[in-house]
Amino acid sequence: AGVENPVLPSEAAGAIKSEMAAEMAKSKKDFKRLKQLKADLDAQCKHDAKVAQLEARLETAMAKMDFDVADELNDELEALKAVVLVTAAEVAAAEAKLKAAMEKRSIQLLQKAIPQAENCGVDTAAATALLRQCEQEAAAAAAAAAGLKAAMDKRSIQLLQKAIPQAENCGVDTA
Repeated sequence: AGVENPVLPSEAAGAIKSEMAAEMAKSKKDFKRLKQLKADLDAQCKHDAKVAQLEARLETAMAKMDFDVADELNDELEALKAVVLVTAAEVAAAEAKLKAAMEKRSIQLLQKAIPQAENCGVDTAAATALLRQCEQEAAAAAAAAAGLKAAMDKRSIQLLQKAIPQAENCGVDTA
């Protein structure tokens, strides 16, 4: 019946504590930020405690030479260590990037922001639908521009009369 060893803070917990200390040192404190950092720290400490508990159980299984249990615990421990907790600041940043990409209707920005947002657990259904729509519009514009170029190359009035409105509808500059 011993006293349990205290869990040493992880690098992630230390980084959160540093952010909290920096915020606390400011003359004008952002209390919403401090509250979120505290929640992030609590979540990280819980995660660190789970890791420490599994490490202790693994050590016990190894000492007992119970390698089946040790193997299971090791797999569980590796999976848990692979989990990277996402802070509220990271979620907010991912949401902001996604919103900006959606407002700009930029295929490249959406392609970059969607996976980042997904990694932070942000709902990306609307952004993904917008990306598909932008890709379809870009493909239609490219096809219309190609049709316009072909009509111009052939110097055909009939083809141009057809191609110009199609290109204009797709946002292609016909001037």
